[in-house]
Amino acid sequence: MPELPEVETVVRDLRALLTGARITGAQVLRERNLETPDSATFAHAITGRTITGARRRAKWILIDLDGGLVMLVHLRMTGQLLIVNRSIKPDAYVRVALDLADGRRVYFRDVRAFGRVALVAHREDGEVAQSLDPHGAPLFAGYGYEPLEASFTPEVLHALLRAHRTRLKVFLLDQRYVAGIGNIYADEALWRARLHPLSYTSGLNTAQTLLLHAALVGVLAEAVAARGSSINDYTAPDGDGEMQERLGTDPELAAAYRAAHEAYLADRAAIGLDENFRQGLDNWMSNSGSTAEWTFDQAGFVLPGRVALYQPSLGLKDYELQFLGAIDKGSLKIG
Repeated sequence: MPELPEVETVVRDLRALLTGARITGAQVLRERNLETPDSATFAHAITGRTITGARRRAKWILIDLDGGLVMLVHLRMTGQLLIVNRSIKPDAYVRVALDLADGRRVYFRDVRAFGRVALVAHREDGEVAQSLDPHGAPLFAGYGYEPLEASFTPEVLHALLRAHRTRLKVFLLDQRYVAGIGNIYADEALWRARLHPLSYTSGLNTAQTLLLHAALVGVLAEAVAARGSSINDYTAPDGDGEMQERLGTDPELAAAYRAAHEAYLADRAAIGLDENFRQGLDNWMSNSGSTAEWTFDQAGFVLPGRVALYQPSLGLKDYELQFLGAIDKGSLKIG
């Protein structure tokens, strides 16, 4: 299922390809894919609208239209948004079609038909309503933080983890806490942070929280830059992604990670962090105005000792890195 990086890639392509285009007609070819309103109301309300932009919330695609309307798309398992010449006829899997004034068509194609399309209104407070009623309840009120926004800080993640006692991977997949993460990037972030998916959120210490935050932000930003992971059905309007070639669960990389983890278990005085992880952490620190200097041994492990770490948001400038004999007891101690 497309996750935050894949949906963000689609949104960026749509923004570049469709902004300013005027919709001259619409067809709903499979009513069950339309969440709201009914097909006749959808076609009538969207015809004549101009596309003013595209954005993302969690795993939803939001296509902004003039007149205060928003077309929502959730790709689910096999959904695709294709922009084609009008001469290309829809196949049996196109569920919704939009005609554009410039001769192009927008197809929502979905082989397994789990995806959803909706047409709703903007609310006065800037949120998206659940229907065409601009005074209706906000659609995304129950969604959590966007992990690539500045508001998602290590302190926020720490507070969320402490407030819930649940399995770590279950927490990451719960859209009420952090929005847009699915199996691919939850697994990858946990792998990079060397955290077991079945460990409990309330048991993470400060060091592990910092590592998890850096891994989440790092892998998501890297995946967006790589246009997501094209595995099986996912593709964006302007082409496939390549993040699938970089994931740590690739067999060769996974073997290297397993070897590093086994070495850590054999020597509790050090924790295995590979260069890719360190680069991701350094990228996040650079983007947030933070810096760090790590000490590595010849095997590529981070050694205990002094770590120069400056984070404006936390107001901390210097740490002593200590690992106390088990991965759930590692700590970053202010020096």
